[in-house]
Amino acid sequence: MKHIALVPRGTGSGHNMRLYAIARELKKQDNSFEVTAFLESLHDTFSQLFNSIGVKTINVSQDGKNDYSKGSILKKDLNWDSLMNNFLGPTIFNSQKIIMLVRLFTRNKIDLVVSDLDVSAIAAAKICGIQSVLVTERFELPIAKFKKKDLENAGFKVDKSDFIDIHNVAQKTFDWGLDNATKVVTDCPYVDKLDNKLHFKKLLSQEHAVFVGPIIREDTNNFNKDDIRKKLSVKKDDFLIVAAVGGTTMFAEDKQKMQQSFITTFSNIHQINPNTKMVLLARDNLEVPEGIICMSYLPDWYGLLKSCDLVLTHPGWITVTELSSLKIPAIFSISSKREYHEWDELIRLSELGYSTNLGCNSKILTERISELIRNPQKLPNLTAHYSKVAPWSNGAYRVANLINNIIDKGSEEQR
Repeated sequence: MKHIALVPRGTGSGHNMRLYAIARELKKQDNSFEVTAFLESLHDTFSQLFNSIGVKTINVSQDGKNDYSKGSILKKDLNWDSLMNNFLGPTIFNSQKIIMLVRLFTRNKIDLVVSDLDVSAIAAAKICGIQSVLVTERFELPIAKFKKKDLENAGFKVDKSDFIDIHNVAQKTFDWGLDNATKVVTDCPYVDKLDNKLHFKKLLSQEHAVFVGPIIREDTNNFNKDDIRKKLSVKKDDFLIVAAVGGTTMFAEDKQKMQQSFITTFSNIHQINPNTKMVLLARDNLEVPEGIICMSYLPDWYGLLKSCDLVLTHPGWITVTELSSLKIPAIFSISSKREYHEWDELIRLSELGYSTNLGCNSKILTERISELIRNPQKLPNLTAHYSKVAPWSNGAYRVANLINNIIDKGSEEQR
């Protein structure tokens, strides 16, 4: 019996959800696999999900931080200490975590490691002589993408000498993780204008890296739109907006600005069209106007998505792939360029032809959504380019097949 370790990066729910989708597919293809998920962010919530499909979970959080949406990650002074020592070091290449994973991989007799954007897990697998798969929506780390001037214009005070080192170290470390994984899989489509000078392009051409499409849960279609709306006290003819605020935030005030922008946008639209309703996934319990239902988090939200008319959301990549696969009209928005990890994704979505908004300007959002309510025949225009991200929806199936092939090949070599 083969034992597979799943190690999501500890900063966001999207990393957990991708590996959950892969775990479901692995179990579906071969239930004899023993699978263990090594979790950090939202451990309690995701342990229940993983356990429900027969996957054991181990809490590997080292600082007790369970939810990266509850505070600011960075300071306005962008230097080696604020970024590398306090964020990227602990979350993507952490020597303490590497050592801990080496211990756990050895103790649990792990045969293959699947890491979601955590180079620490690839390093631990390398030390143990274990094959590994790196799952990534990034072709490079965002901090290596943007120039000093870009970040200064976004509102950071950037230490020039530190930034040169940060840029070089981040790029080299990430590329090392790509090169040393047995295989790299991505749910992000290549865009020549953005990616033609990257190391990742070479890996794609060599088929060391493979685009697999959306790595999402299987859409079972077991949802009744009318029943879901009824439970939410939303009428059949109401225009239902789902507004989702992101998980990992560089600055807490940016998350709060997004929350308030969505609430203000709804209030403006509701005055024009009282038959508008909103479900706000705010990451916090907020006092909201009548017509808004506020939830802190909803891990299984497919039914809600398929029951709404429009999604207003941050461009977290797992959200992008889910909406693209389900073909749900959406406007992707960020409150500030300081959220540079999502600014990076917003740039890609704009290049791909998706509907985007920079700044969470409630006046602009009100105008755009009001136009869609008046002319619902325009809603499909928002999904016109979704096939670029989701040419198919079975990315998790493709990753599970790839994992099976790696394991089978390894077994043949041992014989």
